[in-house]
Amino acid sequence: DFHIDSGGASAWYHVLKGEKIFYLIKPTSANISLYERWQSAANHSEMFFADQVDKCYKCTVKQGQTLFIPSGWIYATLTPVDCLAFAGHFLHSLSVEMQMRAYEVERRLKIVSLTQFPNYETACWYTGRYLLESFKGLHKAGKQPSSHLVQGAKILNGAFRSWTKKQALV
Repeated sequence: DFHIDSGGASAWYHVLKGEKIFYLIKPTSANISLYERWQSAANHSEMFFADQVDKCYKCTVKQGQTLFIPSGWIYATLTPVDCLAFAGHFLHSLSVEMQMRAYEVERRLKIVSLTQFPNYETACWYTGRYLLESFKGLHKAGKQPSSHLVQGAKILNGAFRSWTKKQALV
């Protein structure tokens, strides 16, 4: 099945033995909308999602190779031969906007699974606090923060406002 990693996390896969084939779809607004529609369809498991989009990349990862998948990419894997592979998922400050978009897709689709990023909103609050402290330190030193950090802080601020309104209504 095609999916977006929980919370829009980036991922890496290392193939120790065998090979894996990845089908990758860029997370454009159009593709994410198509993905939501596909996921919402009662018969989505009968439809190959790659047929719904303009472009799907195929990447074969062979023994000894590592693949990095950026935040928010929609992908599926195929393991055509016996394979031993390792993977990891992580959040980072370079893709806060995409991570938030992916999280909102999860919420709209009501995706609940064992693979959900644990305590995602709590992790975001800690990230916001970290960014605030970083900005204070940079200001004190007379330095400007990187533009991706400023953009990430703005995105997080919007999410925090949304989440606190949601909690106030409960």
